[in-house]
Amino acid sequence: MSFKFWQKWLFVSGIIVSIFGIFMVLNINSEGFNSQIDPVFWGKEIPSIQVRNFQQWIYGVLGSTMVGWGIFIAFIAAIPFKKKEKWSRNCLIIGILSWYILDIFISLKANVEFNAVANTILAIILLTPICFTFTKFKKDE
Repeated sequence: MSFKFWQKWLFVSGIIVSIFGIFMVLNINSEGFNSQIDPVFWGKEIPSIQVRNFQQWIYGVLGSTMVGWGIFIAFIAAIPFKKKEKWSRNCLIIGILSWYILDIFISLKANVEFNAVANTILAIILLTPICFTFTKFKKDE
């Protein structure tokens, strides 16, 4: 597949991350998300209104972060990555792996396997274009 295909893949992935973040901020489909997370921490018990308020706030903060992160990925993919600037590839690798390692660690420590699986899928989606284009970048000048 061509460099352009993988560059567009990365760009679109960044946009999708941002859109998902907006859904989190707007609390869209929070029941689907909560149905995966709540049993880990509360079992079959229904969380209190205080817990629900906290969840709405923390998912909103997480969603806001995802919006920004997705925009960064899309922007880097659209301009410096497209120009094959080596720093952009390295920045994406370091950023994605830093997020993945830390998030997986805390998710598995808390027994939130759902999040670990979702993060692994997202990491694969984001790192695949970088792997397929790794050698296409300009030499350091």
